[in-house]
Amino acid sequence: MRRVSARWLGLGLLALVSIGGTYAPQHSDYRPPDHTADQGDSLLWVGIDAMYSYRFDQAQAALDSVIARDPDNAVAPFLAVTNRWWQALTEQGVAESYEALLSAVDATIPHYEAMLERGGPEAEPLLFLGSTYGLRARVALAQKRWTSVIYSGLKGIRLVQRAHRQDSTMADAWLPIGIFDYYTGASSRPVQILARMFGIRPDRQLGIAELDRAVRQAPFAWIEAASTLSILYLYIEGNPHAAYGYTALLVDHYPENYYFNFLYGEALVRTRRLGQARQLGPQLEGLIQRSHPNQRLEWELKYAALQAALAWEEGDTVLALERAQWVIDNYEMEFDWHLGQALYLRATIREERGDLAGARADFRAVVRLDNGTWLIPQARTAVARVEARISPR
Repeated sequence: MRRVSARWLGLGLLALVSIGGTYAPQHSDYRPPDHTADQGDSLLWVGIDAMYSYRFDQAQAALDSVIARDPDNAVAPFLAVTNRWWQALTEQGVAESYEALLSAVDATIPHYEAMLERGGPEAEPLLFLGSTYGLRARVALAQKRWTSVIYSGLKGIRLVQRAHRQDSTMADAWLPIGIFDYYTGASSRPVQILARMFGIRPDRQLGIAELDRAVRQAPFAWIEAASTLSILYLYIEGNPHAAYGYTALLVDHYPENYYFNFLYGEALVRTRRLGQARQLGPQLEGLIQRSHPNQRLEWELKYAALQAALAWEEGDTVLALERAQWVIDNYEMEFDWHLGQALYLRATIREERGDLAGARADFRAVVRLDNGTWLIPQARTAVARVEARISPR
């Protein structure tokens, strides 16, 4: 079972996505920049849109064409790296995706260095070079190569900071800056002290504001900024009402994206838009059937967790327990957020039924995950409450 603590989320400059489907939500109040305006070669957006729809071969062909036509285009090489990573993740697996990512990163860093040596405006090449180092840090983190995490992560953010100093109007920089400010703001005091030494402002609310600014202003980074905010609000901050607008925005623009659809479904359930959540169900089932076999279990697990939460909200504790149990028995995902949700739900049902020992064991299991999600303090409180009922003074 692969588990990575969610507290490390901030070191990943891109959220992992998976894709497919055609459900159209109500329009969000959020409006990202018009990506057809002043973006140069429209072929670049052909690549971006194909990548977010998991048409990887089409995306790669478009991005390679952009690079060939315009060697000084700073956006396309980074996106090509990301596309290769996501394709390997979808079609081969996590370990293979790391190999593909590192190979692509190693080939792309010299491309950016050569671009800088040719002269011309440096801000955009520096930004995406820094983001490329961030991807290397993401792999090192998963492989627990801590020296490489520190080296690549700090080198990446310092390049981003340098780019931002050269052009403070470059709104795409707010994505990595916001992620680092949020992550360090959620970290221990020693981490915050170290962050300040490198010019990072450790402040969770500041990071959220910067990410929201990227959603509203960044020509390219708005997608990942909205995805990151959806994840932070759903799993870390525990504020699904704030997540809803971002998830609706993402599905509205990329209705074929698996991951965005599941984020949207969770936001619907947790904001008690239960009718809309039920309406989304057949769409999610279709996505699962059309998904790549390598990732099907992940989508089945997420759908089962969603079914459990929806059943609980509708008062069907039998179905809620059955679906939560299936998630627990079959869990195998990179992050353990949904496992924590399933354990917490089973604990709640057990406590409600008077199985206090079982409830305490499940609440303790949630605490042991120590994954930085909003459920951890809730579970600690629940353990104390159940223990008081088991051994009243």
